[in-house]
Order: sequence, then C-alpha cells, then structure tokens
Amino acid sequence: VQPIVTTTYTLTAIGPAGTTTRQVTVEVTSPPLPTITTFTLSPNEVIFPAKSTGTWSVTGVLISDVTMSWSGGSSPAENIGLSGTQIIDADSSGDVTLTVTNPAGSTTSTLQLQVYQPVVATIFADPNPIPTIGTDFELSWDVSGTADTATISPAVTPGGNVLLEGEVDLNITQSTTYTLSASGDGGEDTASVVVVVYQ
Repeated sequence: VQPIVTTTYTLTAIGPAGTTTRQVTVEVTSPPLPTITTFTLSPNEVIFPAKSTGTWSVTGVLISDVTMSWSGGSSPAENIGLSGTQIIDADSSGDVTLTVTNPAGSTTSTLQLQVYQPVVATIFADPNPIPTIGTDFELSWDVSGTADTATISPAVTPGGNVLLEGEVDLNITQSTTYTLSASGDGGEDTASVVVVVYQ
C-alpha cells in the first residue's frame, strides 16, 4: 500500500474460537521543504543583448520540479534538475526566480538582473552643406540607451557638456567636424558629422 494520509488498517480473523482483530496505524508525514543551497547570477548586470548565466543547486526529498523564471524575457525553464546552469536571455531588468517543489510545498529564491540598453549617439546638421559663409545652420543630436553623460567637440556649450537630446543654431566660417560622445551604464558611443562650408 502507498497511503497519502495517515491511515489505520484493521485485520479481523474469524474462527470457531471467536473473532480477533488487530490494528496498525501507518503515519504519513510531509517531508521538509526543499533547500536551495546555491543560486547566483553571473554577471548580474548586462548590456543588452548580452546574456547572464544562472547557477543553482538544491537538496531535498521527493523533489518534483525545479523551475527558473525571469521577467522581461523568454518563457521559464522548467524541470532543470537539482543543479546546473541556465542561460538567461532577458531584454529588460527584472527578477530571476528559482522555485523548487516537493509534496511539502515550494521554496523560492529571487535575484535581481539589471539589463542596460546600449548607448547610441546620433548627430545631424541642417542645412549641410552650407551654401555660403555666414549662413546659420542647426546642429541637432540625440542619445538613446542607458546614458547619463554627453559632450560635443568642438564645444557648442560652455564646457562642452550637452543634454542627451538637443539642438543649437551655429554659424561657422570653415568646414568643421562635430563629434558627439556619450556614455553611461549602457556603454559608450560616438557619432560625427562634417559640416561643409562652401567658400
């Protein structure tokens, strides 16, 4: 027999001398919850589309499932075994959760994965080329991704620092190359535009 709850079994014997009964109780107790002994992310900060690797090991009895799931990415990995590694392909920051299940319930552990968007710098001039000396033009730029600093050289503002998005009217007397440099947790990027002035 394989009882799933505590059960008392009764044996009854009947014969010429009478009736005899005996009982035995089989006590069914829940096993302890499973234990997560190791759970790490390496690295725990990535620049998209780079991936992280989850490493885990669990112990316990009657473990029926081990699952790793993460927000901002693909479907969870199920039945991944008592130990191993799992590639985590996430496109945004979120939680990575390891869940281990046995008849007593589930044990979970959650880690934070930070996903930064790559820095991309763009810069434009309009009009370009400039038909004659003395004609104003507009220099515009934009920085996308996880960036916090941007500069333009030669400087178009005091010190050269600029907002991540902006524009400025300029007037130059000779052809000039403007370079936008941006950086942040999403990495670094540069972009340049050559503003041509017809003499």
